[in-house]
Amino acid sequence: MKNKHLFIGIDISKLTFDAAVIELDAIANIQHNTFSNNKKGFAEMLKWIASIHGRYKQENWVFCFEQTGVYAFHLCCFLEDNGLDYCYESALKIHRSLGTIKRLKSDKADSCDIARYLYQKREELDFYKMPSRAIQQLKILISMRRRMVKQKQGMTISSGEIVAFSDKETAKLVKIGSQSIILQLDKQIDKIEAEIEKLLRVH
Repeated sequence: MKNKHLFIGIDISKLTFDAAVIELDAIANIQHNTFSNNKKGFAEMLKWIASIHGRYKQENWVFCFEQTGVYAFHLCCFLEDNGLDYCYESALKIHRSLGTIKRLKSDKADSCDIARYLYQKREELDFYKMPSRAIQQLKILISMRRRMVKQKQGMTISSGEIVAFSDKETAKLVKIGSQSIILQLDKQIDKIEAEIEKLLRVH
């Protein structure tokens, strides 16, 4: 990919992600930063990259991250919405290509490894692209999951408060009822996450 000059490796966890940037012909100089795993964090990452490599347009950037299922779906949607090129690879493929054996895991180190992989494979990259219909399905599922997680959190907090200030019999009734609802929400959240991962794998 001769028009790519910045290679951004990303290691994603539930709440944050690490980004490492390699510039073409400067593989020894890797810049790193950590951001929140949400839209605000993604936007901050773009601003950070532009601040250190402002001479390159976004069409000269390429991102790569491992197939981490639900942790990655927000980033997939963000990159798709902003027309940014990215690769979505299996962890095994990346580490086999680099010949690395992990003894001590570090999010920073992993993001640097992914950036090195991206740089190494720069002439043979296959960009990941989801059809528009899949993107819309993904966004609907994300919204549903967010609402259910919020409901679960609200139920957990409110039932805990009621139990703390109720008599023994009432507390038991509330605890059993809330646990049943939370269990059902957990099952629905699991189903949604499985469907999200299926969409990401297929496309």
